[in-house]
Amino acid sequence: MVEKKKKKSTGKNINPIAVKVNHNKIEKTKKWQKYLLPGILLLTFIIYLPSLNNDFIINWDDAGYIHENEPIKKINSENIKIIFTQFYKGNYHPLTTLFYAVEYSLVGESPFLYHFNNLVFHLLNVLLLYIFIKKISGKTIVAAFCALFFGIHPMHVESVAWISERKDVLYTFFFFFSLIMYLKYLDNDSRKKWHYWLSIFLFILSLLSKSAAVSLPLVLLLIDYYYKRKLNIKTIIIEKIPYFILSIIFGLVAIASQNETGAIQNLTPLYSIFDRFFIVSYATLIYLIKFFLPVKLSAMYAYPQLINGHLPSEYYVAGIGLVLIIVLFIVFLRKNKNAVFGTLFFLSTIILVLQIIPVGGAILAERYTYVPYTGL
Repeated sequence: MVEKKKKKSTGKNINPIAVKVNHNKIEKTKKWQKYLLPGILLLTFIIYLPSLNNDFIINWDDAGYIHENEPIKKINSENIKIIFTQFYKGNYHPLTTLFYAVEYSLVGESPFLYHFNNLVFHLLNVLLLYIFIKKISGKTIVAAFCALFFGIHPMHVESVAWISERKDVLYTFFFFFSLIMYLKYLDNDSRKKWHYWLSIFLFILSLLSKSAAVSLPLVLLLIDYYYKRKLNIKTIIIEKIPYFILSIIFGLVAIASQNETGAIQNLTPLYSIFDRFFIVSYATLIYLIKFFLPVKLSAMYAYPQLINGHLPSEYYVAGIGLVLIIVLFIVFLRKNKNAVFGTLFFLSTIILVLQIIPVGGAILAERYTYVPYTGL
């Protein structure tokens, strides 16, 4: 009787050999996975190593940001005041300029340190992206794949190998860091407020590095959606008010700085609203295509010339193609949380540079994908 009870209580027989084999597999997988991130960082470093031999691009922004930028040539209270209170070449990114000033004080107009620091920040961004994706997905392989894609994607070369794009790698560093602190704040059930305030502080540093950081509050709302947080006054209004206020302030500052140099263009005489819809559609579709097929890259993607009052045919095809993609997405993927989060991450971080408000003389730029491709 006793033996029967013992057998009944133990349920299914467990093979101790199978358990040991399974345990060994898990241990081997863990050992293998711990080398993923160092391997990705090493590969990224090797791929970008030639950039350390690059010079300044004197005829394209580097001269203006380094050689002709008088306030960076001597660090004192007066120049620091100028850096933080004045626009320069249609931009307001004082933290980036201050970083140039520190480098200039160390090496002057020798390019190596500038390129080296760009690469260091890119590697740090790979690390932060890995942490962010692993934290939000809970999967090491997913985080490693995203980090690898981010680290070596050809569309990101412009942001890393061009000294003038320090603002890209710098704002992204604080952007990702801020997102990670927000996730830590959520993990603690909002009890440890210092993660929340640190996230806001890092957001400010990101905004001071490049105005593109204004999209961060939208990403926070997407994180709330992904975590299935209850959308109430606390989560939507009280928590996000500081972020949105900062975004509005720095957004207005960015518009003012662009207006100062006439970078915001009035395209109405050239293109109708109808034309501009197809131009924006074309830019969006090209970004999507080059994510998967990064070929025919260019430093400048100029606005199209009208032929007999019409855009080139590929622009109309792009508009139809983008609408079709949106319809297919809504039909097949609208209930997929990962697909919704990733797609909206991409759109919310790239929408400001889709030339809905025309800025500059290009319809798209490879450097604009540095953060948005994270979503894809």
